[in-house]
Amino acid sequence: MKLEASIDHVIDALRPEASAHRAAIERFLGLVDTWNAKIDLTAARTADALADVMLADALVMADEDFVPSGAHLLDVGSGAGGPALPLALVRPDVRVTMVEPLGKRVAFLRTAVGALGLAPRVGIVQARADALGDLHADVASARATFPPHEWLTIGSTLAPRVLVLTTTDDVPTTPASARRDYRWPHSGAPRVLLRFDRAP
Repeated sequence: MKLEASIDHVIDALRPEASAHRAAIERFLGLVDTWNAKIDLTAARTADALADVMLADALVMADEDFVPSGAHLLDVGSGAGGPALPLALVRPDVRVTMVEPLGKRVAFLRTAVGALGLAPRVGIVQARADALGDLHADVASARATFPPHEWLTIGSTLAPRVLVLTTTDDVPTTPASARRDYRWPHSGAPRVLLRFDRAP
């Protein structure tokens, strides 16, 4: 019951229309919670922290100003699946490729993708960011995998649109094409989502 209430609070604060997908979101966070007790997927341990860390950024990213309709999103350093998997749940028009080097996290991601019925449009690549070769997408995202300015350089080689998720005190100096400032609903932590579009 606590997880359900924590999820509802984040949805109500950031993207009320995502309530149509709440059951699937709750199932995903339940999987994270179960696996987290065994293999330490994330430092988030409470229901409120899980809802903030795993869901909040995804709901902000879900805006079509950041991830266009029908886009292919490449998420680098996917970890326990946030924000890429919740984004896939609330945006069924989007294809997602998650990149994660650690085997235990890849095992979890594969389990979650199967359990949530996302396999037709969500893929997983076990690799480091510097070994992606010819992998490209419409949008590239990463969270806490690289310093924001470094991710901006790496991401621009992978997609014409790069999303940077960061804190308010670590924003790159490069002018962004779009920006949204918000807070994680439970902790109040200030967050920024930045969009950078490569010149044609």
